[in-house]
Amino acid sequence: MTSSKASSTITVQKRSPSPDNETVRVIGISEYLGAAECLAKAFGVDTLCRYFVDADDTKEYSEERKWKLHSDILHYMVAAHCYQGFVTTIGPNYDAVALWLPPGKGIDDWWTILRSGTKPSARGKGYARKLIEHGLAMADAEGAPTYLESTAAVNVPYYEKFGFQYIKEVHLQRDEKPVSLSIMVREPKTNAGVSQSMPKQKCSVKIVDLVV
Repeated sequence: MTSSKASSTITVQKRSPSPDNETVRVIGISEYLGAAECLAKAFGVDTLCRYFVDADDTKEYSEERKWKLHSDILHYMVAAHCYQGFVTTIGPNYDAVALWLPPGKGIDDWWTILRSGTKPSARGKGYARKLIEHGLAMADAEGAPTYLESTAAVNVPYYEKFGFQYIKEVHLQRDEKPVSLSIMVREPKTNAGVSQSMPKQKCSVKIVDLVV
């Protein structure tokens, strides 16, 4: 994995499944289904995901049909990131997965991680931490600040361990039950481990949510 500040181009080497299941690896499109199934389970009861499937036009849907809709959304998201960004995973069976877009692929010159989640059966093993640290290392190498929106307020202290600072709450209010998002920001760290303040127009990492 290499990065170049001059060209703002980052090359990510995609590797085949490794016997070392504790190592973060990047997967290709041939593995998208396994990664999508992981995220579907990880975000099965997430308030933001439920916000999209419990809409006015799905009120008559059965829970089985809503689950299929939820899974289909994740299938499309993972496949899109395999083509336009990259997908990282860890564990023996896609136990934790993160979706990344490098600068120039998202809505701005940011590092963007759109989803990062761990299967309920694989939580407590440090997989989420390794996925986040893997991405933050790339952001730090580029001198990029990090941005996240978390739907789970209980995760705020978890993010603070990585150097994130809570900024404010925003709310999605089109549904009968509004969804709150916690906005947090992390400045990049230097090789000495000291945070450095960067201009706002610099690229950043955007994390929509993490289920730990």
